[in-house]
Amino acid sequence: IYLITNISNISLLRGFNKLMKETNSVNTIAFFDNENVFVTCIEHGETGCYECLERQLLSHFDGVVTDYLVQSENNVSTAELMFVLSIIKKEIENTSIYGQSSLLGNLLHFNFNNYEYTFNTNRIQSCCSTCATFNNILFEEQNIRSVNILKELMSSD
Repeated sequence: IYLITNISNISLLRGFNKLMKETNSVNTIAFFDNENVFVTCIEHGETGCYECLERQLLSHFDGVVTDYLVQSENNVSTAELMFVLSIIKKEIENTSIYGQSSLLGNLLHFNFNNYEYTFNTNRIQSCCSTCATFNNILFEEQNIRSVNILKELMSSD
């Protein structure tokens, strides 16, 4: 499932993220912010979700997400749109050939102002309300935490 949108559509991005988690669907999201393009592939439980990514991106700036969304309408250029479409086309080809997206768990960021790009990992953020809450923790993680708590209690006696 693929979604191409603008970062200012934050409600759409968050709603899509929750829907993909509920349906347990692998999805690729591409979004634009000024002259920046971000593309990531998410598999809930294996990679960070959109909200994890949002927190990761905003950790580089002061303030909260709403501070950055009160800007005028971001117009997406044809070059930016064609760039994203070519990445998604290649992802579809890679998935059909290799069975998995090359972007799974990763974030491709391209800045059209200076042609810089980064390729980072989209990790699960411990404070994410969508994928890292107590109900979403895997049983193995719960068992490890329980063992660690018991060790602490036994060593303090």
